[in-house]
Amino acid sequence: MTHQEYWAEIASIIEAVREELESIGADSDDHEEINTAIHEIVDGHPFIIYYHQAKHVMVHTDNLEAIEDVGLDGFDDINKLIATTAFFAMVADIHETMNR
Repeated sequence: MTHQEYWAEIASIIEAVREELESIGADSDDHEEINTAIHEIVDGHPFIIYYHQAKHVMVHTDNLEAIEDVGLDGFDDINKLIATTAFFAMVADIHETMNR
């Protein structure tokens, strides 16, 4: 995955979130619905569920430190740590990009 491919996918996810909000009639300022939509999309995204791709997220994200919000305790499997780090980094990248 290239840097450009990663950020193009972030833009695609943002579009999917906006479409989801529109389909359920949610207000674009409804933070709870926005967070729910983002988490559901990212949680099942190939960039997260495939460890090899999750490693690439960590290379291209602007928010590698986002995992610090939940902490690093309890990880006994490096692949789970990588996937969790990638998840929170992608969520943060999506939020930051949406708020620009």
